Amino acid sequence: MKQSWTFLAAVLATSAASYAQTNFPETEANDTKAAANVVNCMNVGDTITGNTTGTSTTVPGAASADYYDVTVCTQAGGLNQYRLTITSAVVGHTGTIRGLSQAAGVPNAGTDLTLQTSSTLTLPPRYNQWYASGGAPSRIVYRVTGAAATTMDYVSTLSSTAITPVIVPGAFLPGPITVTTIAQGHTTDTELYVYDSSFNPVATFHNDDEGPAGPSLQSRATRTLAAGTYYVAISNFNTANSNGDANADEDFQTGTVLDFPNALANSSTTVALNVSCSISDGTTTTPVALTKVSQFDIAWACFTVGAPPLFAAFCAGDNLDPNVTTDCPCLNFGAAGRGCASSFNASGAGLAATGSVALDTVALNVDGVNASGNVIFMRGDVDNVVGLVFGDGVRCVDGVLRRRTKPIFAPGLASFPSPTDTVTLSNGWGVGNDTPPGSGITAYYMAYYRNASAAFCPPETFNGTNAWGITW
Repeated sequence: MKQSWTFLAAVLATSAASYAQTNFPETEANDTKAAANVVNCMNVGDTITGNTTGTSTTVPGAASADYYDVTVCTQAGGLNQYRLTITSAVVGHTGTIRGLSQAAGVPNAGTDLTLQTSSTLTLPPRYNQWYASGGAPSRIVYRVTGAAATTMDYVSTLSSTAITPVIVPGAFLPGPITVTTIAQGHTTDTELYVYDSSFNPVATFHNDDEGPAGPSLQSRATRTLAAGTYYVAISNFNTANSNGDANADEDFQTGTVLDFPNALANSSTTVALNVSCSISDGTTTTPVALTKVSQFDIAWACFTVGAPPLFAAFCAGDNLDPNVTTDCPCLNFGAAGRGCASSFNASGAGLAATGSVALDTVALNVDGVNASGNVIFMRGDVDNVVGLVFGDGVRCVDGVLRRRTKPIFAPGLASFPSPTDTVTLSNGWGVGNDTPPGSGITAYYMAYYRNASAAFCPPETFNGTNAWGITW
């Protein structure tokens, strides 16, 4: 549609002055999917602007629909939730994510169906939402329509939220893995997908309605998985990526699907739905509590097949760890699971890790050290199981050693990353020393700190924490 250029100029001026972001203005004709305006490489904060007073896809002009072939640029790694939110001086525009029909589970190229329609009930109102890996571009077809009253321009703004999946404890045996929402305390009409560690869909590991000839609208699928990290995505019907539904155990093969890979969307505005599932290898079955919280939401869980990656404490200076045969040098044993006792802390200093390896959010947290000053974090590539005397403590971190000094940010507390760091634990050790998530590298960590009391365990002037091992 022809735009109100005064309004558009104001949008562009504000964007340039405040954020130096990009606006993608509508150009005619763009009233069908085939004629969609190409919006290439949107970033967070970028906008699409246009004008429409109708819904026609057959008669060009002011009352025709506006189609956009939108590609979001590669963003930060991990799983992202993207939104295009419509704002306008006149309420009444509607955004939709477009899709394809299916015949017997095979997508029909060139078709045009609605997969998701924006709602005035969402907060904020009138957004369209989908999920994708930030590590690759994400592409959808997006349409905006209007009404007789919507004579003012609309602005669709891109936003992004990082998603943290629920972590399923333990690990499952490689081989047939079953994910199901049946008999999980609800009757929600669910739809599930399983993705690999790079957020690529596992071939055919998708189910809407259990089959063949299943009695319910709930989901169940069994596929053979090798060792690795996987993600299950679950919401209510209709939830779709670009893959067809031609699977032997799928009872519903005509749902609308998306046009392009690396996008997953839900069509439903129903909120607060129980979409819990269980995951089983035939020996171990683990229930996973999941909720669809808001409109168009998809719940995510992360699970491991094969030996669980190392993410555990070791090398305690407590005289209890059966592997550590090296005593604290002055028999100054600390409390269970912690480092050797210091002159000011009979329990010793402790090291713990929090966060997710897959999402690169792991942090090392130290407590029980000095009230101020610094702590030195150490990383090695070898576990010296029995331990070595190290100052007033014991060290099992060995091999090629790297060190980084971090401040004590509150009495007795330090962390890596520190509260002001812009690095992560995986990439904060200097050029060429990264341990990228998914690399399979195992690293060993500890921290040490000043303990200079002349009367306590002389002659050394420092002490250490327990250690922590992490497989990246």
